Amino acid sequence: MKNELLNIIDFERVNSLLEGFNQTTGYVTAILDLEGNVLSKSGWREICTKFHRTHPETNKKCTISDTVLANKLADGEKYHHYKCLNGLVDVAVPLILKGEHVANLFTGQFFFEKPDTSLFLRQAEKYGFDKKEYLAALENVPVITEEKARVAIAFLLNMTNLISNLSVQKMQQKILAEQLKSSEERWQFALEGSGDGVWDWNTQTNKVFFSKRWKEMLGYEENEIADNVDEWEKRIHPDDKENCYLDLNKHFNGETDFYSNEHRVLCKDGSYKWILDRGKVISWIEEKKPLRIIGTHVDLTEHKLAEEKIRESQEYNRILFDLSVIGLAVTTMEGKLIDVNKTYAEIIGRTIEETKLLTYWEITPKKYAEQEQQQLDSLEKTGRYGPYEKEY
Repeated sequence: MKNELLNIIDFERVNSLLEGFNQTTGYVTAILDLEGNVLSKSGWREICTKFHRTHPETNKKCTISDTVLANKLADGEKYHHYKCLNGLVDVAVPLILKGEHVANLFTGQFFFEKPDTSLFLRQAEKYGFDKKEYLAALENVPVITEEKARVAIAFLLNMTNLISNLSVQKMQQKILAEQLKSSEERWQFALEGSGDGVWDWNTQTNKVFFSKRWKEMLGYEENEIADNVDEWEKRIHPDDKENCYLDLNKHFNGETDFYSNEHRVLCKDGSYKWILDRGKVISWIEEKKPLRIIGTHVDLTEHKLAEEKIRESQEYNRILFDLSVIGLAVTTMEGKLIDVNKTYAEIIGRTIEETKLLTYWEITPKKYAEQEQQQLDSLEKTGRYGPYEKEY
């Protein structure tokens, strides 16, 4: 249950909140679960991030300290401060969600009085820290009074309430979204195609709802597209309309579960985009007479451009293969000649068609069988075959 409640925390907003608190006050913060796992942090001291939290033994002390604080709070305290096993002061405030203690909001990494430098020198020697860098990091740890700490703690108590409220709001929004999704099929389909353009066509009125994203994909503002089917049809590329209608009718006739078609659509700037257009009838007047169909547009332009580059590359490589003055062949590992160029066929005195009916072994004299096997073993083990001389 605790893990489920942690999932409703809006960490993006919380991180922004904690970062602002750190930049404004200089206090570092973190949210840790009850097992000591860091869920969020802001502005931690270098003495912790560079030294205490990186060395396995001192990091173990950090975890023990965090757990001690968590256990204190589990006893019902509103907050607790504690000198950690590595020598710094930490403060923890419980994070309560729906009446359950699920995590702790930490601040600290400071001192209530000037630290004993000799203690930290001994730690540096014990754990192999660079003394100069470690003491420099120690110098950056602030010394504050307990009175100032109480002011910060009061703020943190309010902050945990705010985080709790934000998280509950997020959970309520999620519930509301789920209710909207279940009660309205248009938005259900829109959510399934998140990030894609959504349309909703009433075939009796010829009215079409176009989502904001649908219009953005074609470069239009919100009020620049009329809500009728003519706006849809006139943007389909003339060469693609017939196939588009054929696929639509197949779905209307029950031949397909979904209408699906790739075609080009006209953008505001006069260019065309390739889109994957998918839809489904969700209500009928009677059999094979649809009333309402909902669909999405997915932008395929980059995908189509990539396909075109691949085709161009393949055509280019094909030309190089066919026109090469070196005999080239593609074979299976069993010796079947899959493809040969003209030069290869001419070397063995045959046409390309005749050569492709042969196997590699049929044009290799038997005296090379042992050498061939050695080459094939090399190919299997190292990926290399040859070079070596032989007869055909």
